Amino acid sequence: MIDHSESSPLYRQLQEKILDSIHNGTLKPGDKLPTELELSETNNVSRVTVRAALDSLTSEGYLVRIPGKGTFITKDKIKKNVVETIGFSDTCKLQNKVPGAKVIKCVIEDATASDQEHLGLMPGDKVINIERIRYADNVPVSVEYSRFPSSFSFLLQEDLN
Repeated sequence: MIDHSESSPLYRQLQEKILDSIHNGTLKPGDKLPTELELSETNNVSRVTVRAALDSLTSEGYLVRIPGKGTFITKDKIKKNVVETIGFSDTCKLQNKVPGAKVIKCVIEDATASDQEHLGLMPGDKVINIERIRYADNVPVSVEYSRFPSSFSFLLQEDLN
């Protein structure tokens, strides 16, 4: 329960509440969280507070936010390298360019030995293979190759263009 009289910031209390639900199994990997509005109303906090809690949990790797679809619990906390660069879309935006993408391949296939090693998969496991051409201001600038464990199969239904 969110306690408005407690000295801890409200977003931090909501963040802890969501983390508790993840750790105790109430929220499971792949589960969709309620909308920001629903979380706001349920917890009697502003949407700004909800957004701050979700942003923090997303940056810590507990959640993944998919525009137009919702916020989902990740399979495992995603580890982020502190020297990691920012993503393609953010890089484009920093350069005042419009990011874009065109999917050239989006399939389920057998995991390779490299997939097994890097994604912690077992022989016989499947992966989601996504290949996209990335654009900056409608100019192709790179080809992106992404491979995900089969638990990310929801990506097959997403518009990744």
